[in-house]
Amino acid sequence: MERLNFKTFLNRTFNSSRALKPLIPLLKDERGFSLAEILVAAGMLGVLSLGVTQLMQNSTKTEKRLGQQMNLVTLEGQIREAL
Repeated sequence: MERLNFKTFLNRTFNSSRALKPLIPLLKDERGFSLAEILVAAGMLGVLSLGVTQLMQNSTKTEKRLGQQMNLVTLEGQIREAL
């Protein structure tokens, strides 16, 4: 069985389809990402996850506070009815 490299595989796969032919140059680029690009992406992901974490914590605190206020209003109404 013939062993195909990546470029040969792409040529055989995409040559039969005119719609996919423009993608061949993009997919043949095997250079990958530089270390700097990966570090920037990791930093951006870290900042984004920190923001989401803070948003979730604030949301949880607000939900807890609103639940307590609703309980107080309900309790106040029950006390008024009892008197």
